Amino acid sequence: MQRPSGADAGNGYGYYEVTANMSADVQGPAVLLWPGNDVWPGPEIDIVEVINGTPYGTLHWNNNGSDAYTSVFFNGVDETQTHTYGVEWSPGKVEWFVDGQSQGAITDRVPEDYAHGGMNETLSVMNRGWEGGWLTVQNVSYTSHDYGW
Repeated sequence: MQRPSGADAGNGYGYYEVTANMSADVQGPAVLLWPGNDVWPGPEIDIVEVINGTPYGTLHWNNNGSDAYTSVFFNGVDETQTHTYGVEWSPGKVEWFVDGQSQGAITDRVPEDYAHGGMNETLSVMNRGWEGGWLTVQNVSYTSHDYGW
């Protein structure tokens, strides 16, 4: 995990990608973007998480001290096979990809990055194997993008 040490920790807008295979009968494992200030609930973006054998991506936010979220499910994706999962975080939009194919996007409650008045995100891997899941990561990358500012 990148060190979540403040609002400017980690990375801002851009494309995050992980090549992995995983499985779970319970919530987790996951590869996610964690709030740079390490306060949760907060702006969290799950690149991929698995629950009951179903992979999905999620956008979390703080709703008056409680966790709130919206998810995009990766229907037809066998998470036990190796796939490349990606998320594009841009102003006003978070879009998820599996093997280069869009799985859906969310345009509500998208957080701003640190450079634009919000907070950056730190890359994290959560492996909850003791609860019935496993995760193998082969590659992780981040590419910043110039959105024309």
